[in-house]
Amino acid sequence: MHDAPHPRVLFDEMPDELFAKLAPYGATVGRLGVDVPVLHPSDWDLFVSFDLQPSTPDDVHVLSFGGDDFWDLGTDGWGTTFSPRLLEESHARSITAGPDPRFRALVERSIVETAPAPPRRVFSAAREAYMTPLATVGAEHGVVSFICTRRGMTDGIWTWVLPDYTTHEDQWLALMLNELRVHDPSRFPSEPDWATGPVWGAPQVREAARELANIAAERAQVIAALDERASITAAKLEQAAATAADGPQRLLTADGAALEAAVQDALGDLGFGVRAMDDHHDAVTGAKLEDLRVTDLDGAWTCLVEIKGYSKGARLGDISKIVGRPSTFYAAEAGRPADSVWHIVNAWRTADPSTREVALANDAELAPLVEAGGALIDTRDLFRAWRDVIENEARADDVRASLRTTSGRWVWPSTQGAAAESIPGERG
Repeated sequence: MHDAPHPRVLFDEMPDELFAKLAPYGATVGRLGVDVPVLHPSDWDLFVSFDLQPSTPDDVHVLSFGGDDFWDLGTDGWGTTFSPRLLEESHARSITAGPDPRFRALVERSIVETAPAPPRRVFSAAREAYMTPLATVGAEHGVVSFICTRRGMTDGIWTWVLPDYTTHEDQWLALMLNELRVHDPSRFPSEPDWATGPVWGAPQVREAARELANIAAERAQVIAALDERASITAAKLEQAAATAADGPQRLLTADGAALEAAVQDALGDLGFGVRAMDDHHDAVTGAKLEDLRVTDLDGAWTCLVEIKGYSKGARLGDISKIVGRPSTFYAAEAGRPADSVWHIVNAWRTADPSTREVALANDAELAPLVEAGGALIDTRDLFRAWRDVIENEARADDVRASLRTTSGRWVWPSTQGAAAESIPGERG
């Protein structure tokens, strides 16, 4: 709402007929809980409330009709907060307008003349240091209505508090707006309000003002609907991110068993047959060999897979763990060598994937993998290939074919640009 015209007035707990009467006074208007689901203080200049416990949002002026409980309207030098509440009763018969001539006439006709018979509730913790009384009762001057500057600021945010029997609500709103044009001119610009307002405006002016108010209300409703959609989508995003963090994004963050599980899931989604081998080797060979065996759809092609996550760069010595003993044991067990071997690495796993260095950047260091018909696979490439398939940007058949036929370093085509941005070489 940063471009909505001022003053922006939000109404709360107000009957429809009274809203229709007061809405023309604001350039932008809304109703809390009707077309504005949540009060965002930065969106509004004035909050007009008929709630018993009205909000007093930071940096928003408040006009309260019937509010009886206010929290922390100011703090004195000893840290004591000013939190007036209608807790005390006064049996005094007289009710008197305050001394300020700007308000006296309206207080007389809208509060003094309409006040119920005693007893009347008055505010406890009413301190003149924090307030300008508008109406008091009895010789004790029990406060029934007041103006206060919140948080003790001399030129800060106003709260005007009027009792629930106040009449002439439109005149109070007009009076407060007039005062705010002097007190807070950046948000309440001066204008000949009597000529364009609902009281003295000509018929065509009143009609245009009503149309403008309707447009403002419609605009506020549209913005409220968008805010609600944004809130729902933000929650959806948060849930999706949490699910991804425990799922496919483990390819980019995890090591150990969690990384192995993520690789197994991704290769399975690409259409490979995938078998975790730890239990098999514990029972058959008694040795820790490859982490996974991967087969193609017809089972005629088999690949041995070693998976490693690193907080820093990938280690060259780990290549021998897949091209050495695992290949020898497999050949003895199957009666033939494996068709391929993969070393899948998640290097610099705690860093933003976009800033990571290329794993084992010197291609000559991959010679043992090339000799075994194998490949080094960065989990960033595997993640993007998997994502392309899930989002129908690539065919699983094409990804599998690319993986089966690559010797040396496997780079998924959609990541070539991102890979080029990685720093060529590893830090130590």
